[in-house]
Amino acid sequence: MKMITFSLMLAASISLFNSTAWAAPNKISFFHKPILPALLPEPGRSTTLEINLPNNRDLSVKVRAEVVIDGVLLDIPMEGNFGDNDRTVYRTVIKAPLNDVVYRFHIQDGQNESTSSEQFRIERICAFDQTPTDISGIEELTSLEQARKYSAASKALEVENVSYNEVLTTIKKIEEMLQ
Repeated sequence: MKMITFSLMLAASISLFNSTAWAAPNKISFFHKPILPALLPEPGRSTTLEINLPNNRDLSVKVRAEVVIDGVLLDIPMEGNFGDNDRTVYRTVIKAPLNDVVYRFHIQDGQNESTSSEQFRIERICAFDQTPTDISGIEELTSLEQARKYSAASKALEVENVSYNEVLTTIKKIEEMLQ
């Protein structure tokens, strides 16, 4: 098992075209571009994991992502379709982590041959402030300072609102699946 860890210094030097490709005799080959830490959206926002199977045109191949987001394990089946140049592409949407995400792909073809990717670990370059928005004590400030504080609070609340909406969307999807 090989682990890729991105750090602050390494993230600056990684090209957007870095990828992992794997193939073995009589096994399915795949191509994956890992998520770059600098491109992770805010925690709780949606981001996509994608794996390409360039030598395969069979959508009956089963692909799942084993994902650990901030210590929570998820086993997610991935949906396949034909992407650019009619290549088979499997995608799934996950929530961006607060700190880190670790994932690997498991691929099973129609002949019950299975292949697993290496493990990918993406750590945030900087931590997000998790303190709730607070505007107490604003009455003692000048009107310019009040305006700045309200502006900052408004932006923080907007980010929090997006995260809550993402959670509500996920809850609604779970409710639909349970019905």
